[in-house]
Amino acid sequence: MNLIKTIFLGAALAASQSLMSQSIIAGWSFPTGTSIDSIADQGIAQNASKTIKAMGTTVIDFSKNGYTTKSAQATAWDNGNGTKYWIIDVNTMGYDNLHLSSRQQSGGANAGPRDFKLQYTIDMGISWTDIAGGNIITANDYTTAFVDSISLPLGCNNQSALAIRWLMTSDTSSVGTIVTSAGVSKIDDIFIYGSVINTNVKENNSANINLYPNPASNQINITSCDVFNKIQIMNNLGETIYSGNYKNNIDVSNLTNGLYIIQLMNNNLIVGRQKFIKR
Repeated sequence: MNLIKTIFLGAALAASQSLMSQSIIAGWSFPTGTSIDSIADQGIAQNASKTIKAMGTTVIDFSKNGYTTKSAQATAWDNGNGTKYWIIDVNTMGYDNLHLSSRQQSGGANAGPRDFKLQYTIDMGISWTDIAGGNIITANDYTTAFVDSISLPLGCNNQSALAIRWLMTSDTSSVGTIVTSAGVSKIDDIFIYGSVINTNVKENNSANINLYPNPASNQINITSCDVFNKIQIMNNLGETIYSGNYKNNIDVSNLTNGLYIIQLMNNNLIVGRQKFIKR
């Protein structure tokens, strides 16, 4: 029993330390109580103008109390099942191992939506994908619906146009009634964390491989003292998007921007593997 407890505590400590070593890519803590709080007040330069919106509701009121300072509040969530949501836009280029935190509250006297789920899109909202573990139940407090550093899918990594939404998934309020137009939903302390992608890290790589330029726009070159007869390129979901005979330069101009892995093989054995970014 003590051994199990030790293993569990060690794993929890490692996860905590990993998150502490990450950067805030974008954050909304709503510190001023004014409309300027729609713009991210924390994060990296490429997210300095990113905003939060409430779709299908009233104009956001930033003057209401939040978990720490103020919050974003909206009403008119009635008949919003599957259509109304909070949404943020984030640029995650150069970052992976992403995590999300947020807090939500449903109004007391004017109970707002109870049920939400987290989704993301990387194609400007053409398709939305559920985030595992992202079902949220709200109450008239900021602790019940606390999303505590949930891991974001690999598809969110290294994206220039990532959007995340908190989608209303029923018309039930936090007190079990039907949400009315006066129903209040608040959101606060939204943070996206990530780690800088190290393009020089070699995974299972016994070969001395050099990729350049990295990041690449049109062509990526490969130099190595080792012998290869096959090359594969995989996207950040692990899907093979190119496979062919080895050559020391590859045209990547048709790839979409993002993180890729070049895998070099000899007689069907993986000899080297290395990351590169297409920009």
